[in-house]
Amino acid sequence: MKTISCVLAVLGCIGSAHAQTFTYSFGLPVVQNPLENSITGELSLFDTNLGVLTSAALTLYGGTTHLLSLTNTSASDVTFTATSRAQYSATSSLPQLSNLLEGSSARVVTSYSTGSVALQAFETRLFGPLVTEANTEVDLGSILAFLGRPGGGSFFLNCSSQSDAFVQGGGGDVSLSSIRTGGCGASISYNVAAIPEPETALLLATGLAALLLSRRRTTSRLS
Repeated sequence: MKTISCVLAVLGCIGSAHAQTFTYSFGLPVVQNPLENSITGELSLFDTNLGVLTSAALTLYGGTTHLLSLTNTSASDVTFTATSRAQYSATSSLPQLSNLLEGSSARVVTSYSTGSVALQAFETRLFGPLVTEANTEVDLGSILAFLGRPGGGSFFLNCSSQSDAFVQGGGGDVSLSSIRTGGCGASISYNVAAIPEPETALLLATGLAALLLSRRRTTSRLS
């Protein structure tokens, strides 16, 4: 019984020691430029010589800096809310990934709201600059077969932005001007069950041999 426990412990150690995650990225940390913009980066495919790919995930990142100038153009006080937002989406040179990103509506949205603002007659007020960041993760389990090849390789990912700013309330008497800078990036993570190394195989064989020897000794005693 002790021998069986030892062998199971060895197997457990082997499994935990060789479960690995490989992560590749581009555009991180996010570098901001005037919107609208796009960035194209290269990500690695999984090298199947490293083991068996069990799962994968793509994470998209976006960061935006918002600066708003709001002016009450009327002779009366006004109350309103202003919002600035930017959305980042991605396409890929890998068709299966592009289809998945489009089908899953994978987007990163960064937004800033002033909350309720009261401006006196002809008053102008600045809001920001304020940085907002967000990310979203996409499960790549449905396209694992297209993410790995012997020796690895690479593919391209293009991240582009759309942004706007608007006012709610104020009776049409609020003038809004805005400046936004932003950027995006991505990372891909591969979770792997590694192929056993020769030392690992030897350790496993030794454990199994010990189990077999123990059983033979037990059988000999009983007979």
